[in-house]
Amino acid sequence: METVNEKLLTLLFDKEAQIKELSDYIVQLQQKLQAVQDEYAKLYQLHYAPKKARKVMQRQRIGYKQKVRS
Repeated sequence: METVNEKLLTLLFDKEAQIKELSDYIVQLQQKLQAVQDEYAKLYQLHYAPKKARKVMQRQRIGYKQKVRS
């Protein structure tokens, strides 16, 4: 028969193991969140590039296509 101290010690170790698992899971979620945020930032910059830069790029493409056709 286990004593009260042994039961409490066993419960303590179980809780420590659960805390460690949850801590590792939180770290994994934070890494995934950071990866998603980085990808979102890249896509945001690509989509919302300054309109002036987009116009210049389009003019260059059109000019290039016209030169090739001539």
